[in-house]
Amino acid sequence: MKTIIPVDITESLITSTTLTKTYPTTVWSSGSTYALNDIVYIAGANLLRTAYKSLQGSNLNHAPATETAWWINIGKVYPLYAAGTTYAANDIVEQASTYLLFKSVVGSNLGNPLTDTTKWVAAGISNYWAMFYTLSNAQSEVGSPFVLTLTPGVRINSLGIVGVEANSIAIDITSSAVNVYSETINLDTREVLDWYDYFFEPFSTLSRIVRFELPPYVNGVLTVTLSSTQGLIKSGTIIIGAALNLGEAQLTAENDALNFSTITRNFEGDINTLTQRRSVPKTNQITFFNKTLLNKIRNAREVLNAVPTIWSGLDDSETNDYFESFLLCGIYKRFSINADNPDHATASLEIEEI
Repeated sequence: MKTIIPVDITESLITSTTLTKTYPTTVWSSGSTYALNDIVYIAGANLLRTAYKSLQGSNLNHAPATETAWWINIGKVYPLYAAGTTYAANDIVEQASTYLLFKSVVGSNLGNPLTDTTKWVAAGISNYWAMFYTLSNAQSEVGSPFVLTLTPGVRINSLGIVGVEANSIAIDITSSAVNVYSETINLDTREVLDWYDYFFEPFSTLSRIVRFELPPYVNGVLTVTLSSTQGLIKSGTIIIGAALNLGEAQLTAENDALNFSTITRNFEGDINTLTQRRSVPKTNQITFFNKTLLNKIRNAREVLNAVPTIWSGLDDSETNDYFESFLLCGIYKRFSINADNPDHATASLEIEEI
């Protein structure tokens, strides 16, 4: 089992991305001709604008939402909050310093700070920052291909991505403009157990992936490319950092879930109301390791206290049928160490997904 001691991803580490955070100002018109890289938007509800970038010159009367040879979706954007703007009820704005979204709960909302909970309520995280926001399972959405380049500035050897909806992930690392690592991971999967499945079972994709043996160059530049054959790319949390070996996960591992749905019953035991809410995955795992790792593991317990990161029971073995069930991006709820014998110890971990 391995985990990642994460590097905090800040705006300064993002070298480039195909996602936009800028509120677009030019509305698309079927009668206008657009040049290569021109950006337009299609308006949605509550101040939402979906931005598109032109992929060709002489771009006339090609609908951005459907003609992907001419346009690429570069993200949904809400405006930055401005104290001098009057907002209507249900308008959504972004707080510039945090990327958090807030929804107006009153009309004629002028000059009221976002901290005023009688005027504003939390409404999530911006599409641009969702993949870096480790306190929820939000996803960033963008057209294919989605390309993200990070310059960590420190040595990293691990990358984990969860909540992915794509067909492939390409990982490239350069050092001093020389490519030192390149891998493309096919996310397509299909569970065929018999002849009926062979003919009729639909295709699916892996939703999470991790790599623990990336070359740790201090000046490394990491580029991640997600591609999809149809529809938008969706990416959940991205974690980069240094791998830590927690020992061999034992076969007694459990995959469970915290169910936040609510059920009320009447006096006869029949259901009155059934409200479906999210189930939060969790795992219980025991690892077995040489005592020489004890201090590293104990120190990691301190470092990772209330720190969301990647925990993988099967390291990076995504072809194993158990892989996805025991790879979580989350926090540990319990992390106990037992000195079972003179040379080896065990660690019992309860991991809860964010």
